[in-house]
Amino acid sequence: MSTIEITNLHYNEFLTDLKVQGKIENYEITKQHPDKWNGKPYAYGEPFIKNHPTHPAYDDYPILPFPKKVLNYIVNG
Repeated sequence: MSTIEITNLHYNEFLTDLKVQGKIENYEITKQHPDKWNGKPYAYGEPFIKNHPTHPAYDDYPILPFPKKVLNYIVNG
């Protein structure tokens, strides 16, 4: 388990910075793909899955699971 928690706000700032710097390939590698989180369409959870990565209400929530390689890039650049 990691000792670092990355919030959605920090993560979205990170993604914005990648775009500003023109690092589009890194942006594509590190962006979330919430459509792949559960593999099944659930009507009840759909709003959460759709809104969690970008909605301001979830800014203080931790980002959801990522491959370790992606997390290392986010933390270490």
